[in-house]
Amino acid sequence: MDINAQDSIQNLIQISLYEFELELNTMNLNYEKQFKSYEYANGNVTIGFYLLDDELLKLELNVETLDEIIYRFSTEMIV
Repeated sequence: MDINAQDSIQNLIQISLYEFELELNTMNLNYEKQFKSYEYANGNVTIGFYLLDDELLKLELNVETLDEIIYRFSTEMIV
């Protein structure tokens, strides 16, 4: 994977997590996995998310660039 693809993937992760955080207070979070999708000019991101406990949200990002590079990223977020 070249540096431009890495930059594109990083950008998609950052912008989708930012938008996800903005919407977080309007979501009904629970222990069952839910999905939120975002479409951008340089690719798409689908975030699967569910509560691990009362304060911790598990996020599983599936990032796809316009060049059809697929990258999966997992993290946790305090809610």
